Amino acid sequence: MPRLSAVTAATENESGLLPTLLHKRVLAAASLSVGAFALTYALVGPVLTSVMKTFGMDDAAGGFISGVMQFGFFASALTGGYFADKLGMRRLMLLSTGMLSAGAFLCAISPNSVVLVAGLMAVGLGAGIVEGVGSALVNHVFEEKSAPALNFVQAVFGVGALTAPVLGALVLRFADSWRLGFALCAAVSLVATLCQFILPKKTDGDHRLDLSIVKQLATDGGFLLLCLTLFLYVCGEMGCASWISAFVEREQGLPKSLAALTATLFWGGMLLGRIAYLRLTMTVKLTVLLKICALLAMGFIGAGIAVPKGWQSMVLFGLGGMALSGLWPTIVAVGGQWYAKYGATGTGVLVAVGGLGVITMPYVIGLLSVSLGLRTAMYFDLPALLAVAALMHWFERKHKAEARAALAEAPL
Repeated sequence: MPRLSAVTAATENESGLLPTLLHKRVLAAASLSVGAFALTYALVGPVLTSVMKTFGMDDAAGGFISGVMQFGFFASALTGGYFADKLGMRRLMLLSTGMLSAGAFLCAISPNSVVLVAGLMAVGLGAGIVEGVGSALVNHVFEEKSAPALNFVQAVFGVGALTAPVLGALVLRFADSWRLGFALCAAVSLVATLCQFILPKKTDGDHRLDLSIVKQLATDGGFLLLCLTLFLYVCGEMGCASWISAFVEREQGLPKSLAALTATLFWGGMLLGRIAYLRLTMTVKLTVLLKICALLAMGFIGAGIAVPKGWQSMVLFGLGGMALSGLWPTIVAVGGQWYAKYGATGTGVLVAVGGLGVITMPYVIGLLSVSLGLRTAMYFDLPALLAVAALMHWFERKHKAEARAALAEAPL
């Protein structure tokens, strides 16, 4: 697929206006679709108890319907990039946001739990394509400037994720209907779907279903290590985020209201941090920035677990979220830069493998807490973040060695 870079666009439009419009359109389409995905995805938790009550579900059934979305996300992120390369990113973005809207609408009108599960599966499938193909599209257009662009997109994700609990509380309190929340999410996703029509048609693929790229990905050691890096980051992030509210309540005796606020501070820190990353990614070498921020996050989170007072933990976990904030979008950005030859297929696989951490680490922390206690179990988040820093250090040294070798081989 030909790259839609600013240089290519300028060649087609001598006025120089098209590159600016191209970047703005891609950023708007990707940001709105990711924001709609975050809003819908994050609404499930706040309204889950009411949903379970409506359909007479027990805790096991409630856990299952949440897992359905995660499975859909992984499956579509893993395969969506490949089909985007072959069928076109614009087509896949239209399909994915349409699935988000249709899935949320099905949830809103669901007469039984079967239709509800079908709706949530559609939401998960749409979300995986939005995250994977949307990131690939930004990498594709912004090229070496994709890191700040992806951090902007993920900042919009943060806005959606922080808005969802507020929306859930409002619809339950004033309308006493979780269905209204999903209906509003369906409307937002419909707007995101219409927004995808502003994407250029030149993102259409070559329509040839060639599976050889899958073999290349599976044998590329550097790419596989980058996938491991993103997976470990998500393990460190979600292992912390999923349990910090329970931690400050159980281990430090904070009331439930403050315990819930701890998670809000963490995600609020993530949002503020991504805004800061917009500038940092343009001034600091990306491997160095990722390494430093992983170590800072490890320090803040470790201190938050160790300190004796709840308010201290709340502040430190918020700082930990801020330090972690840019790791996901920046790792995805460097993946797009270093492994551009794999196109959206590579970005989709990278996002899917990273997403496995959402399923894995919260469960592991829960298992460990049964035998070791929650405080001790929480410390197991830290080695994952240390490994992220170590892998980024390895990539930095690898690229320096490759640059020296290329310089030595260059003709005088």
